[in-house]
Amino acid sequence: AALAKRGKPWGQSHGWPWIAATGLALLIVSLSAATMRRNLEYRSGLSMWQTVVDRRPNPRAHTALALQLRDAGRDDEALAHLRIAAPEWPDARLALGSALRERGQLAPAIEQLREYLRLRLRSRDAIAARSELASALAGLGDIAAALAEQRAVVALAPQLAGGRLALADLLFSTRDFSGAATEYREYIRVAPVTLPVLLRQGLALTGSGDTGAAIEIFRRALNIEPRSIIARQALLDALRREERFPELEAEARATLEIDPNDARAQNLLGMALASQQRVDEAIEAFEAAVRLDPGLGDARQNLDRAKRRRGRNRIPERTP
Repeated sequence: AALAKRGKPWGQSHGWPWIAATGLALLIVSLSAATMRRNLEYRSGLSMWQTVVDRRPNPRAHTALALQLRDAGRDDEALAHLRIAAPEWPDARLALGSALRERGQLAPAIEQLREYLRLRLRSRDAIAARSELASALAGLGDIAAALAEQRAVVALAPQLAGGRLALADLLFSTRDFSGAATEYREYIRVAPVTLPVLLRQGLALTGSGDTGAAIEIFRRALNIEPRSIIARQALLDALRREERFPELEAEARATLEIDPNDARAQNLLGMALASQQRVDEAIEAFEAAVRLDPGLGDARQNLDRAKRRRGRNRIPERTP
């Protein structure tokens, strides 16, 4: 009865809970250690995918690891993993083709990209693959095939500004200036305007014979960057072509305010002045151009013509 009043022995009433608590603590410690180890392994995408490849290698894991290696600047290792994955994982072919193109290995890049498109023609990345393929084909000089791919990109995704810009540049390279000007205009309609694109559009318009429209584009370029000598020279040449001599004079003087040593601007200023019958001023401009650049043949020829013209103007008329 006394024992009954005391209850169960201590070992029975208190031992098991203590053992259970100890076991729980050990389990928590074990789980915490495992978690820390896992966190250590997975502390970055690179280490995570390296662990996956080490434990359960598969094409997707090799591809993911390759992208991490590429971002870490370890390109050779990235290529090795992409080569492993490519035969079984089409997405690896796209990444491999892109990487090979960036390295200038264009023929194998084209092979990988074409095979990706054969396998995944309707995938969401097919447009990117076509763009990569067009770039590689252009690099090899197969402009016709490159144009076909880039036209397909624009047809499939007309809203993508980059596709139109790439097509415009390709057309420009083939001297299809009219087509290039159209694509540059469409690009500018949907993308932020930049100085280089405006310059290329203006040159395309000039090449297609629409010099008047080119002048407006070059003026627009100068609104973005007033001190751009390239834009100013393009504008001066376009104004000369259109024989808009008062404007040519004004723009040449504006160019010389920015760069007083611009011999071409001095020569064009002389041409503008001579065309307005201001021969003495023109001679001064041509002489300045020759001083700045003795090798500028146009300026020397223009100077000789202007001097001969002044001489003729000064010959007195004969009296009967």
